[in-house]
Amino acid sequence: MKRFFSHQSLVSVAIVFAVLMSYQIVGAVEEYDAIQPVSRKRVQEIVQWLEDEPRGLGYPIGIRAQWDALAQYPEFAQVVQKAEKYIGTEPPRLTDEDYLAYQRTGVRVSDKIFRERLKRINDMALAEALENRGRFLSTLEADIGAILTERTWVAAPTDRELKNFHGERMETDLEVAMRAWALATVDYWLGERLSPKIREGIRYEVHRRALEPYMSILRTGEYPDDERGWWWWMTGSNNWNAVCLAGVTGAGLALLPEKDDRALLLAGLEQYLPNYLKGLGTDGYCSEGMMYWGYGLGHYVLAAELARNATGNKLDLYQSPRLHLVARYPEKLMLGDDLYPAYADTRIGSKPSTWVLDLLARRLDLGGEGWIQPKPQRRDPWVYIIGTTAFLPRDQQQVHRTVLPMRSIFELSGIYTLRQRDAAAPHFAVAIKGGSNGEYHNHNDIGTFVVASGGTVQILDPGHEGYDADSFSPRRYENKIRSSWGHPVPLVGGQLQVAGKERRAELIATDFSDEQDVIQFDLKSAYDFEPLSKLHRNFIYTRGEAPSLVIEDYVEYTSPEAFGVALVAGSSWKSLGDDRLIIQSVDGGLYVDIDTDGLPYSIDEDTSIARDLPITRIGINLDEPTSKARITLRVYPQHIEL
Repeated sequence: MKRFFSHQSLVSVAIVFAVLMSYQIVGAVEEYDAIQPVSRKRVQEIVQWLEDEPRGLGYPIGIRAQWDALAQYPEFAQVVQKAEKYIGTEPPRLTDEDYLAYQRTGVRVSDKIFRERLKRINDMALAEALENRGRFLSTLEADIGAILTERTWVAAPTDRELKNFHGERMETDLEVAMRAWALATVDYWLGERLSPKIREGIRYEVHRRALEPYMSILRTGEYPDDERGWWWWMTGSNNWNAVCLAGVTGAGLALLPEKDDRALLLAGLEQYLPNYLKGLGTDGYCSEGMMYWGYGLGHYVLAAELARNATGNKLDLYQSPRLHLVARYPEKLMLGDDLYPAYADTRIGSKPSTWVLDLLARRLDLGGEGWIQPKPQRRDPWVYIIGTTAFLPRDQQQVHRTVLPMRSIFELSGIYTLRQRDAAAPHFAVAIKGGSNGEYHNHNDIGTFVVASGGTVQILDPGHEGYDADSFSPRRYENKIRSSWGHPVPLVGGQLQVAGKERRAELIATDFSDEQDVIQFDLKSAYDFEPLSKLHRNFIYTRGEAPSLVIEDYVEYTSPEAFGVALVAGSSWKSLGDDRLIIQSVDGGLYVDIDTDGLPYSIDEDTSIARDLPITRIGINLDEPTSKARITLRVYPQHIEL
């Protein structure tokens, strides 16, 4: 893997790294390829595929057959009623102080206001298109005007030097891309129902803030003000690549009258969007976690739909072998009954977006392997997603439930999902993570595991609790959830795991059968502790009428040291004595039997590992230092006595 940026001074590297770390990226640090101008020959080839007029996603409001049909579906039936609360109200207030709060306190005050403003516009534009009575236009235009006059569309954590805020630089980040595409889509839907002043303002600001600098780079391969680092996402390989490319391309396709300009954007999309897939495992694993799988891959799919829509299906960005593997990520990670581990910066309970699965199933040849059907989720509010997905033929939806296999493996990434023989019954399933501590949105968590029983994840990965100024800074792992303290992994000599790509779980051996799966890891590299000479973690998962998971940790030191292991529970727990505890929820419970080979131990708890989540770390620690130790935990459903 390559290192971070090239062709930059040390000062520029430091500045760029600080900005990236401040917002979305951590771990998996790499050097990005140089940006090259797009081929003029390719632009002219794409020009031949384009319509004369710009085209957005969805339909203009005047095509009533499409909008009236959409209004009949239950998920859209109450949209108008919900949007009525905005009529006559003022846009959420955004002050300079709100934006600058991040620099002073690390609190993202302006982020929330940014999203509230954009959500109002999305809701009112959709309601107006469905109802077609003009009731929302006045308030909608006031809200659009508020966004058009914002000092910057760049999120405060991205703009650490405040050069966008002060008008010294014009960059594109996630917020810029979302705003540009949303406003362009609203303009495409409502057209002349909007006032000429608002339509002119949309075109001017989207072009100035999002399109002009990006299109200049595509034409010349040179960066505005020689700031190469600020456009890292063009060749970057995480969610920023897909989101930013989809946003600027979608905005331009909906607004730009010249076919040559639109062809330039599509050529840029074709050239740079494949970089997103490079950040995903060659085995299909997404280290950013389920939430960011939906965000990043979802925008990749939206971008692919843009290309199909604009070129009459002639530009097809779905044809990638790795995309086929990544598409199966949710299915392979699913514990059962729509349950998933919350690895990395993923919120507990996160699920794959139904619309992403549907689009993937429509466009990819799944080879008859089936697909998964998540439970219903709230409608995503963004107009460009609605424009992409809502008008697709519903009788062609490909999403359906499949019977999951006994095990799913991301071999190169060291990720395992182990299930019972009847995988439709989620009464006892396990997720195990090897991996490294140098991943995108990394948590120091190698060797972690998750246990689902009775339809609930009861031993869990704590996931994500929200971002602050420390989230993407050198203090990232001072947070208990992101450090190994918040994960069910060993505590070695009182030391936590450390970050770094070289800190990884080395697979020792596996042994798989219908009755039992065995996985053995060497976790020594995860700890920067000189007396540590050996640390093996073995998982033994047993199927059948008495299912169980055994976690066996064996440690050796060069001198007597402390040793302990942990469980992380989202439910209540208590010690039952006789080397047993129980983790219990309304959906059942898990027994945990503890065996320390006779060494005395203590159990303690920490209920403060998450600010706003009811999560408990249960520490199981040997009472005395030792040179060798083995701690074995046997986990099994409460109704089973072993």
